[in-house]
Amino acid sequence: MVSAETGNGQLKILFSPYFLCLALLWALCLVQAIGAWRIGRGLRALSVACFLIVIVLTLLSLPLVDAYLSTRLEMKDAYENICPVDAVVVLAGGYYGSRNPEDRMLAGESAGRVLKGVEIYKRCDSRILIMSGGTDGDEGHEESFLMRDLATRLGVPSERIVTESASRNTREHAINLCRGDAVGLDDVIAVVTSPWHLKRAMVEFRRYFRNARPVASYDRRTGVIFSVQSLIPQASVLSETLLMIHEYMGSLWYWLLNRYPGIVNESGCQRT
Repeated sequence: MVSAETGNGQLKILFSPYFLCLALLWALCLVQAIGAWRIGRGLRALSVACFLIVIVLTLLSLPLVDAYLSTRLEMKDAYENICPVDAVVVLAGGYYGSRNPEDRMLAGESAGRVLKGVEIYKRCDSRILIMSGGTDGDEGHEESFLMRDLATRLGVPSERIVTESASRNTREHAINLCRGDAVGLDDVIAVVTSPWHLKRAMVEFRRYFRNARPVASYDRRTGVIFSVQSLIPQASVLSETLLMIHEYMGSLWYWLLNRYPGIVNESGCQRT
């Protein structure tokens, strides 16, 4: 039995601008295909291309596809109740920029990671809390400062927060932490990031830190769940699916860099 709330949710999706536009694209492609078949071969290639684009767009908008892609990215051995004695490392996840520093704020992913990091830090009384990430190099734009400010508002003493604002990507999070003196290579640390980002982050951190432990910033999904709503294309899902594809591409790129170091001229952490 479908509840009234679920039914209303499905109706909202079916009458959303995105779904209606997608349905119109399907109709136009169908009309074009009929016309191309009658006119001749000249328009058939265009018709096939139209159908392929709409099919890909539809698939990328399905919650079922998004759930499958994100579930395969998540780590099954992410720790829920780990107590790192040395440090909790929170990785930046984006922020909303503005010319006025007072108007800058953390994006949802970043804020969620900070909340989880503070929760672990307080529960375990870890030695330090490290905020890692510096979106761009201009003073006042470093994301780690925004993360630090949120942590202090949540009750973490400022003297126990370390900001690492040089990192621009996942690879540099690990390298710059290794180059610094905030933690040792044998220290027990928790790396906090989004569940879909943990695999790539841990590959990089475990290149240098033997006792790095993965922590998901929010509850992981239980798997792919079939339902009527999971088969209805949605605009918000398209954004999430593209994010997952970007993560797969990032993982492939990092795999190539680690396997073939000569691809780009970069220096890692030389500390022993």
